[in-house]
Amino acid sequence: MKKILLTTFLFLITFSFVFANGAQEKSGAGDQEIVLEFMQWWEPEMAPGAMEKICSDYEASHPGIKIKRISKPYAEVQSQVTIGAAAGTLSDVLGCDPTWIYNLVKQNAVLPLDEFIQGDNYDESQLASISVLDGKKYLINVENFVYPMFYNVDMFKEAGIESFPETHSEFIEACKKLTDPSKNQYGWDMSLSLQNPTGIQNDIMALVWASGDTGLPNPNNEGVKTVFNLVNTLYQQGLIVPGSMTAQEQDKVEHFVNGRTATMIDSLAHINMIRSRNSGLNFDIALPPAKDGYTGKHILDCAAWGVTISKTSKHPKEAWEFVKYLMSPEVNSFIADSVNAFPGNINGDPSWVKEDAMNEKAFKLYQENGVRNEFQGAPEANNLMRLMSEQLQALLNGKQSVDEALAATSAAWEKVYSK
Repeated sequence: MKKILLTTFLFLITFSFVFANGAQEKSGAGDQEIVLEFMQWWEPEMAPGAMEKICSDYEASHPGIKIKRISKPYAEVQSQVTIGAAAGTLSDVLGCDPTWIYNLVKQNAVLPLDEFIQGDNYDESQLASISVLDGKKYLINVENFVYPMFYNVDMFKEAGIESFPETHSEFIEACKKLTDPSKNQYGWDMSLSLQNPTGIQNDIMALVWASGDTGLPNPNNEGVKTVFNLVNTLYQQGLIVPGSMTAQEQDKVEHFVNGRTATMIDSLAHINMIRSRNSGLNFDIALPPAKDGYTGKHILDCAAWGVTISKTSKHPKEAWEFVKYLMSPEVNSFIADSVNAFPGNINGDPSWVKEDAMNEKAFKLYQENGVRNEFQGAPEANNLMRLMSEQLQALLNGKQSVDEALAATSAAWEKVYSK
């Protein structure tokens, strides 16, 4: 009997110890800080301190959550996303260009958001745009941007140009007046880097869309041909900043800030950056020129800051909560104000469009002309751009004609679309 009592006593002590120890581990685990990695290129383009405030405010209202910001230039983020998707090492929350999402989904690198949206009864009608692939939602547009033509007002005045050219012919003549190689000054700039080929979208196809034309899925048409002829003319006459074939978008902005180029097509997100880099620069924005004889709307190129969640995130629910926070009308509008964007939440009320004459002008251009970007959601969007850039560069280097460049691009694109 004593042996039974002793055994029972020892069992109870052991059980109590194990239970207590297990409770402490559970409590300890619950008290551990959850760190969400948030990789994006947004912070360098936002007003100083803006992203830090967004994340610190979230942490203050969500004890136990830490947002680790990984902020790099666009090109670096794009490269890291490509590497991370293949290696399964993407950040929890990912700032994502909508043109990347097709490849990420095919690599099974990001989570569909449907379960989170349905589970929360989240009102998705408040969102301006969600990328859907194979019937599932993968990416939300946080902010939307338009790409007008930026131009140096003082350089235009010195060249005797009173207004921004509206047609291709007028643009060529203006670039001739604006170009002076002895001053290292040129009429236009573009970025055709094969490493990050978004210049095809933002410099070349932007001119196609400005004339109401399209280029996907088949670029071998008169609209794209007209733009290839325009760019080839500008290049052969030495009116484009040298080095454009290896330049990336940030190089183009630097050239504009430093007065090397009189014009460039660029995102409104860079207005703050340009002003901070050269506060004395007198610049304005206008619609990109359209083909001669065109009388319709000069449709603007658009881009977006999208957000998605990594498939390998250990904290997908917490990541979704942070995404919802970014998409709340207040935070969404705060981001929009910081970078001169149009909110992804239709209930947002950005003040930037009312505070600055250039901002008001941009919003008016957006409302009156509309936007287009055929690469968003296209298969292998960056590869499509790279394939076109290769053929355009061969044209500019005198290795083939415009017709040959377009035929080769069309053949290469057909292989991508047929996969």
